[in-house]
Amino acid sequence: MKDKTVYLEAISNNNSLYEVIMHEDKVSNHNFAYNCNNHNCLYLWHKRLGHRNINSIKQLVKENLADGIQLDNCQHIGDCIHCIKNKLSEFPYPKEAKYRATHPLDLVHSDLCGPMPTQSVSGKYYILTFVDDYSRYSMIYLLSKKDEVLSKLKEYIAMTRNKFGRTLKVLRSDNGGEYIGKEIEDFLKEQGIVHQLTVPYSPQQNGVSERKNRTLIEMTRCLLSEANLPQRFWAEAAMTATYLQNRLPTKPKRKTPYELWTNLKPNLSHIRVFGCKAYAYIQKQKRGKLDCKAVEGIFLGYDYRSKGYRIYLGDNKIMISRTVKFIENPLPYAKKEAKELQKQDETTQQLVKLELKHEENHSMEEGEINERIEVNSCEDDEYELSNSQIQTSQHRRSERKTKGIPPERFAFFANPERIKEPKSWNDVLKMENPYEKQKWIESTKEEMKSLQKNETWKLVTPPSGKKVIGCRWTFKAKYDSKGNIERYKARLVAQGFSQKFGTDYDETFAPVVTYTTIRTFLAAAAHKNLNVTHVDIKTAFLHGNLEDEVYMSQPEGYIEAGQEQKVCKLNKAIYGLKQAARAWHLKIGESLIKYGFEQSKADPCLFKFANNGNPMYIIVYVDDLLIAGKEEDIRKIIKELEEEYELKNLGEVNYYLGINIERTKEGNFALNQKNKIEEIVEKFNLKEAKPTNIPMDPNYLKQEGEDDILPNNTQYRKAIGALLYIATVSRPDIAVAVNILSRRNEKPRERDWNAVKRIIRYLKTTAELKLIINMDKEPILTAFCDADWANDKSDRKSTSGSVFKLGNCTIQWMSKRQNCVALSSTEAEYVSAANTAQVVVWLINLTKDLDLPQSLPVTIYEDNQSCIKLSQSDKNHSRTKHIDVEFHHIRHLRETGMIESEYCQSKEMTADILTKPLPRTAFEHHRTNLQLKTLSYSQNK
Repeated sequence: MKDKTVYLEAISNNNSLYEVIMHEDKVSNHNFAYNCNNHNCLYLWHKRLGHRNINSIKQLVKENLADGIQLDNCQHIGDCIHCIKNKLSEFPYPKEAKYRATHPLDLVHSDLCGPMPTQSVSGKYYILTFVDDYSRYSMIYLLSKKDEVLSKLKEYIAMTRNKFGRTLKVLRSDNGGEYIGKEIEDFLKEQGIVHQLTVPYSPQQNGVSERKNRTLIEMTRCLLSEANLPQRFWAEAAMTATYLQNRLPTKPKRKTPYELWTNLKPNLSHIRVFGCKAYAYIQKQKRGKLDCKAVEGIFLGYDYRSKGYRIYLGDNKIMISRTVKFIENPLPYAKKEAKELQKQDETTQQLVKLELKHEENHSMEEGEINERIEVNSCEDDEYELSNSQIQTSQHRRSERKTKGIPPERFAFFANPERIKEPKSWNDVLKMENPYEKQKWIESTKEEMKSLQKNETWKLVTPPSGKKVIGCRWTFKAKYDSKGNIERYKARLVAQGFSQKFGTDYDETFAPVVTYTTIRTFLAAAAHKNLNVTHVDIKTAFLHGNLEDEVYMSQPEGYIEAGQEQKVCKLNKAIYGLKQAARAWHLKIGESLIKYGFEQSKADPCLFKFANNGNPMYIIVYVDDLLIAGKEEDIRKIIKELEEEYELKNLGEVNYYLGINIERTKEGNFALNQKNKIEEIVEKFNLKEAKPTNIPMDPNYLKQEGEDDILPNNTQYRKAIGALLYIATVSRPDIAVAVNILSRRNEKPRERDWNAVKRIIRYLKTTAELKLIINMDKEPILTAFCDADWANDKSDRKSTSGSVFKLGNCTIQWMSKRQNCVALSSTEAEYVSAANTAQVVVWLINLTKDLDLPQSLPVTIYEDNQSCIKLSQSDKNHSRTKHIDVEFHHIRHLRETGMIESEYCQSKEMTADILTKPLPRTAFEHHRTNLQLKTLSYSQNK
């Protein structure tokens, strides 16, 4: 509904349900308050006070419950989208009134909230709350582990005893293990404190804490959402939320919790919008005469130890200052880019230690001086951690400061570092991160549920003479195109390496789709204007039929009690078996053929719908399917698949086999591997490296390397492997550089390693480049081939380069060293042309299977006239008789009308970029011809 506004109308149907009707309107009446610049605006105070409900804010003013707050005659502000998104919940059922304490500390409610999905900046996962029943005054402590509850309880009791001169009477909590240990019970008895426990699975009995936690988390979410800050700042938001809640009225009393707790009316004149832009004053002693008098940062709450504000400066620093100028509208991260940046950070586990930078004489405005700022000493831990608590990455961090740099450029918010995946079941059990541990265990339960549902095995007594193979758990975090974790995936894998050929298995081969097929598939979808949907088959290998008799041990963590001596007799194939992949490929192939598809002869992983009518194609890569077709046809085939398999419809494809796939407004596709590039940059510590515009020095092959051989080639080989993947999938512009350096894998020198790092720096510089799969032209197959004669000084072999296009888009490329030593440039070009012709034949068949038939002959462009003549006849037999017969196959293809050779000027020979390193001008020209471009946001769908 582009350029339109919609609103929903709910009409009761007399059955306690509502009929929701959607209306369209040209004018929105819900957003007018979002740009309010009036300091007494109700909506601005709504944001300042952590998105508290409007009635509570009006009550503050109406009943004079706090100083420092005024409101204009503003009765309605419209709906707050952040409150709707973060607070909406099921309507409650009626509740009876409950007992309310008459004095502070008569009854204190406590609860533990967590683990949080993201580690805080100091390594915390839990929020421990204490709520005084009489005043509803809250205090929170941030914990790393559950076993810290007792120590924080002791702190709370000591603090409240010091304040009121007496100990709390009753502590009410749930039956969580952290509250019912012998140590905590003995302590409470010693203090004379009655411990009330709720009935198991009855959280309503501790409703005050449950509700307080819910309100706390809702406000925390709202604060982060409004500010667009990464989730690893949840601790700062939670502490601010607690600070604000204590200064807002509750229903049972006509005063704020703060006043009931301290006998002082709260002053709110210092309250500002969390996450807003802030300029903190720099003391004269800390700056030069020509330096700015204020530093820009982000407001992250109130300091409990002083009358000051916490201002986040970037570079992992917080300044505490009383003299601050706030810019509350707009917020510094209220942009689309910041939202994307936040999503990238939601799953990061990298910790950043915040260093406190204190200003002297820090206190707030005059009206706030007499008010003690309290959340409690938990915040002290948040910023004063020992090094043992900090998980630091091994790469070197820049020592440069970000003083004066605006918050929009705090790049460390987007940390691409991924979580550490456990290697075994024991690793999961030993994990210190409780949230991740819980997720991994849940993933194993889900896998076991699938195995049992599929009747993968039955427990039997191990037969004599039969080998029992082992099994193990493997764990993999699945990421989306933004680098966010989609799910935690556990897989039970048989230890197939112990299987014996002829006894436990026979054939094992299973085909894998080529990246060329994927690109050509997308080109066909663009040309025919087809939708492309991504489908994931759950536990695919478990559907393969197992013809051999195989026995396996029971999985760790799920050995059935009383049947420990039994083993699993496999009924179905399972991951890890030698024959599992083949069994699954045969199974899914049978299913698709049953549905009316035909299997491609050019690529057995490609299927096309055989019936007449709308075209439909499917690519199979193990359990990941891409379906191209009209929307209605796709729905039908998915429905048929669902009757046979459990699957997940991932919708329009945007991420497939490590490739980001975008659909443009014109219906074209753009392929990019920015996430993978960032991983490589991070892995090899090149985040701060200088940019470069070409991947390799044009003179690299001409220079002899006399420097030392690297003492260890492990890092070099890892880098080459990672770069080969990028070069093969989406970046032909680095193919020749990677090809050349891969020849040095065994004994790389220092200059070779520097050259590898240059490729990574180039990828970092050009990470936004995308391979455009467009069909601006008719889908006519053409090829370009070239060679650089005898460019390898070590053995004088030549390098071939080829580019294959369908219409205007590049669907395949090759850069490879020739196997033979060519005696002339003509011979080198001829060998390259022959290899190119072989691929053309395959592409003719592939495009035919995608209903893109080619008019023969297919043109191969060549910039060497002698090579063209040699491919047409053998007049100079004496000069070419030594050329291997396999290369003369090109003549046969020409004679049968499959191909033809055509001259192309050298400056337009696109394949030149795949034969040798080029200077920048020529390199960028050919790179553009490869359809590697930066896609502007306006072009996106």
